[in-house]
Amino acid sequence: MPIEEETVKEALDPGVFVRVRRVTGGPAPEEVRRMLAARGQVQASPRAWVEERRAALQRAEAELDRACRELAADGAGA
Repeated sequence: MPIEEETVKEALDPGVFVRVRRVTGGPAPEEVRRMLAARGQVQASPRAWVEERRAALQRAEAELDRACRELAADGAGA
């Protein structure tokens, strides 16, 4: 069974191997882009949660400061 030299070279080329491996989790560029996009979405969710919590804490701290100033002002006048 004769095999052409170009066929053998292509079969041994790691770049070709990467490009043609079209399996879930494989090294093909399209699959890597898909996995990175999916990972970005997973990471975005906790980041958004952290940002929401930080904003809620800042609002709570501002409300606490306001309440303390109000109490201090009421106590000073008594």
